[in-house]
Amino acid sequence: DTVKGSVLWEELGRRASVTTIEAKFSVHPSVAEFWCFVTSPAYAAPAVLWFLYPLASLPPALHFVLVNCTLTAVFSSLYHMTLFKALSSMDAGQALINFYNLSLLLAGVTSMRVHCAVAAALAMVFIAMWRKTAKISLVLVAFVVPPSLYVLWARGEHGAAISFVVGVCCFLADRLKFLPLHSLWHLTVAYTAYRSCFTFLGALQSGCHVSLWSLQHCPPSRI
Repeated sequence: DTVKGSVLWEELGRRASVTTIEAKFSVHPSVAEFWCFVTSPAYAAPAVLWFLYPLASLPPALHFVLVNCTLTAVFSSLYHMTLFKALSSMDAGQALINFYNLSLLLAGVTSMRVHCAVAAALAMVFIAMWRKTAKISLVLVAFVVPPSLYVLWARGEHGAAISFVVGVCCFLADRLKFLPLHSLWHLTVAYTAYRSCFTFLGALQSGCHVSLWSLQHCPPSRI
């Protein structure tokens, strides 16, 4: 048991095998991927809602999403600073949880039971598969991209939808080792998340139920 525990500890502390192609430690000696590190806090942009509106006026599901956005920023920053495998898995898992909860919100799902169940299920998947998270992340994201883009476009959030598509292109360009654009992925996805939260809140304030099936009754968000 001691040997197994030692091996596991070594695995948790080793460097991630799949990283971005940004030059390592090129800007600061203590930060592995500097530009990815400094853009990671952008994920917390939706949390500005906490300062713009009374907390009691925001539904619990939106609070849950804002907490997840903030956690995504924290885990992403820590991972890109250190490149530890354990933090890589935490970063990927938290990002997927955040993305799925945002997608649920856009689809009009406000039940905390559903949000918590989805988050718990994704967390268990990533805990069980923490050694190999790159492929499962791509597969899980692919399930919710089309409906989320559809909702954003139908709600008049064309900029947010285009920003997400550009972000995916940046992510793939880096993953396929063409250009080091992963840091731009952070910014574009953060903007999409920011607008997604405002889209949901704008529809809520106008008395419109945001969903995949009732968008024709929702005026475009003006927040």
